[in-house]
Amino acid sequence: MKLRSCRLVAALAPLLLLSACAQPSRPSSPSTPPVVRGQILFEGEVPPTRYTTPPPPLDAVFPQGIPYTRYQVSPDRGLAEVVVSVVNPPADRPAPPTSPQFMSISNTICVPRVLAVQTNQTVVFQVRGDRMFNLNATSGRPGGGFNQAVTGNMDFERVFPEAGARYRLMDNVHVWLTATIWAFDHPWFAVTDAKGTFELPPLPPGRYTVQIEHRAAGRITREIEVPGAGESLVWTLPAKTNPAEL
Repeated sequence: MKLRSCRLVAALAPLLLLSACAQPSRPSSPSTPPVVRGQILFEGEVPPTRYTTPPPPLDAVFPQGIPYTRYQVSPDRGLAEVVVSVVNPPADRPAPPTSPQFMSISNTICVPRVLAVQTNQTVVFQVRGDRMFNLNATSGRPGGGFNQAVTGNMDFERVFPEAGARYRLMDNVHVWLTATIWAFDHPWFAVTDAKGTFELPPLPPGRYTVQIEHRAAGRITREIEVPGAGESLVWTLPAKTNPAEL
């Protein structure tokens, strides 16, 4: 009986081997393009916070005055509000996101002060505080920007169609009301958070030029290779003497 079993196994072995070879191989899942991460550090002495005394009734909301600092620096020297973008993005660019971005203007204070969007992506302005003012957005280009009368608590939407434009938001009466909106015709951009960190969407393999810009510290460019070594990128922006806002 044992001899018959051994003979049967020996006879079936080639057939089993052929069956295994005939099985189609499973296609490998496409690799996800790598994400570029990093941190922008501030070099130099951080200027002290300035305070503006607002008129009534805002003086009751801000009894110590409205604070403003040109550089938002974390304890580990991370610089916030830095716009990081790819100068030579891939040619295949996705459509603008259908979800909107938001900017809050509460008692004439803009949050965030720096916002980056894709061209023609909707930005929802949420105004709170029962304060009347005129929101003026200019890009320095013909036909760019808008002028919006704010009569109290209200929401309104705008799109920013000019690729590469930087829109300055301000009010002529409330001079501390200021913000900047950057518009890109691709999604490979980011604004550093409170720790100075950023993350760009996945990039196809290749060599790219990255622009790093802060309204007071200025602008630098760096070359990166994707995929890289896997570690986070660290770049430094120095303080300027008597810097002018860009």
